[in-house]
Parts: sequence; structure tokens; C-alpha cells
Amino acid sequence: MFHDRVLLSRHFEAIQARAGDVLVPLDQPQARYAVETLEPEAHDSFFRWGFFNSVLEKKQTSIAAYVFEDTALRMLADEPALRHTFDEWKAAHPAQLSDPKAVLRFLFIHGRRHAEPEWRCYPVAALI
Repeated sequence: MFHDRVLLSRHFEAIQARAGDVLVPLDQPQARYAVETLEPEAHDSFFRWGFFNSVLEKKQTSIAAYVFEDTALRMLADEPALRHTFDEWKAAHPAQLSDPKAVLRFLFIHGRRHAEPEWRCYPVAALI
């Protein structure tokens, strides 16, 4: 799958290198190749050609309501930020409160317990 439209947001943070990570220095003759393949917005980047599609996929996307209801209640008790966000969501979307799947989906997506920090996070970093 070729990703023709790429919309990115950039942010700066400290990261911890892990075993298997590779540092590609750009003070070398093949620097242009590295940039053209690793920069997601480059025309022939690995991202555009689908080599990093896994970052676009949620690992767990469905929940069984009868299993998740008790977990959702515990999450609301254990995560004050989730409770606050949920209260704001309820005020903004009163019509969806009658849809148990919508309520549980919101809690599943916004709770820390099932968070996937790597989701939609490009696995290539630039050092500056």
C-alpha cells in the first residue's frame, strides 16, 4: 500500500535507545539515500511504500462488553485523568450515553491500562 497523503506532527522528547536500534550518521556519501528512505514524507520513503504499516494498526481493537464492563469501572476509579476526560466527553456527547458500546470504546481508547504508546508513532527519530 502506497501512502500518498502523509500528515505528520513532530514533537521533541528524550528517547532511550534500545538493543537493536541503529544510528545512521548523515556525514557519509550515502546520506541522501538514508534521508530519502527514512523520512516519511520523502517520495520513495519506506513509510510510503508500507514498510512501517504496523505503526498504523492498533494491536487490540475490539472488546467484549461483558468482559470489559468491570475493568472499565476499575479504570475510572484508578485513573482520575480518565474520569475527568470521560466526564467532559459525556457532557459533549449526551446522545452517545445510551450506546454502551460507544461508552466502553471511549474508555478503552482513552484509558492508560490499554494504551499503545507506539501506535501511530513513526519508529525513526532524528537526533538534533
